Amino acid sequence: MHARRSELAACAREQSAPPREGDRAVLRLSVLPSGKVESITTETPWLRGTSLVRCMQQKIGAWTFPRHRTQGAPVVFRYEF
Repeated sequence: MHARRSELAACAREQSAPPREGDRAVLRLSVLPSGKVESITTETPWLRGTSLVRCMQQKIGAWTFPRHRTQGAPVVFRYEF
């Protein structure tokens, strides 16, 4: 996930009112055993419903994670702008 952080930084740069340095986003991902992302939600109130979180969700939703045998607990991803 950390190797692809630049994709999320691009989302922030595309905003008319980008987040300030040090702002944080917390996203919860559900990843299927196939490695595909099933769902992404934000736990950061100021991000809900924004074009920034939609961009981040679109980018992360296209990622493929390593395959695994069983459905695990959601992954909490913290991102600092």
